[in-house]
Amino acid sequence: MALHFTGQVTNNFELIEPNDYETTINLEYKKTNAGELYINCKFAIRDDVEQDFQRRIVFDGIYKSKATGEFQANKINALLAAVNANEEHPRWDFDDYDDVIQFLNDKKVKVTVEMQKADLNNPSSSDRNTIKFLSYRPTEYKEVVYTAPITQNAQPVFEQPILEPTKQEETVEDKGFSFDVNDLPF
Repeated sequence: MALHFTGQVTNNFELIEPNDYETTINLEYKKTNAGELYINCKFAIRDDVEQDFQRRIVFDGIYKSKATGEFQANKINALLAAVNANEEHPRWDFDDYDDVIQFLNDKKVKVTVEMQKADLNNPSSSDRNTIKFLSYRPTEYKEVVYTAPITQNAQPVFEQPILEPTKQEETVEDKGFSFDVNDLPF
């Protein structure tokens, strides 16, 4: 088998439009060009929610403070606050940063994507997407997975998770009687 390359590099990715997006978190350790350890935050735009740019990834970083040598607590606290808002049992205590990363991976949050203009003093730079500083917010959608009762010939009721908004504040009124839609048995 022979391989052939053209030597041409193309960038087929259009920039993501600035907006709010429902995302899934993926954190991992990386090193900067200077060799400093940081937490690379990848926010994958969810494809289980109706929105543009599904499955595209926007990056953010959690760097160590020069004063303390610890990772930026304000960013970690903001991510934990966004995630814990939808948790039945919020978690605030961790053994170490590995434990924090493991807890946050695959969690859902809403973020604001912004556009950062190219650096005019650097000819190799270009416009790029960034996450607005501390824009992490609780997701507006949670996954609800329905399964069939366990029987010998049971088939799954739904193959994919059903998404429901987490906030429902509407009420229904019928001849002076009102109730919260969250109180309905179905």
